[in-house]
Amino acid sequence: ACGYRPAPVIAALLVSLVLPQGPSDLDPLDRPILAPAPSAAIELRDGESAAARLVPYDAPWESANGGAVLVLPGGGYGHLARHEGEDYARWLNALGFAAYVLEYRLGNAGHPHPAPVRDAAMALAWIRAERRAPIDVERVGVIGSSAGVSLFTYLKRIGQIDFVIAVLYVVMLSSIGLLMLAESLRT
Repeated sequence: ACGYRPAPVIAALLVSLVLPQGPSDLDPLDRPILAPAPSAAIELRDGESAAARLVPYDAPWESANGGAVLVLPGGGYGHLARHEGEDYARWLNALGFAAYVLEYRLGNAGHPHPAPVRDAAMALAWIRAERRAPIDVERVGVIGSSAGVSLFTYLKRIGQIDFVIAVLYVVMLSSIGLLMLAESLRT
């Protein structure tokens, strides 16, 4: 027995099957998603000259549920898939979550691993500390696609995430990728 519970991995696979077009196509309230415009981006620095940017999308006050989600777009660490940022944030706003899209530093711009992991850790710490909206610090999660899922596997291993949503994980087809995801989702 390897100690892994298959339920979280199966849930992650199901999410990737249910949302192949991206979450903007699903409105849980069955009406157009009307979310406020994003707030001004926040620069996150760890002592280097380059900075990551965190773009807040506050949930409408009337539907805010106290949860917050860090959005980690994919893009193979070479670019950021913009449709996996703003679209996910607006979908999460419709569900009542405050969303924060992280524009993490990229390897092809001279910031290889672990810079993106440090950026994500700084973003989570900022979300918990600043609480721009009424956020329950025990309800802070992460949604990621592709490279974004890879990033949150590192964060989950150091215990900074309350819940995760894996939308698309390309490496999942390999046994190493599947075990890495299973380990990150294990409770």
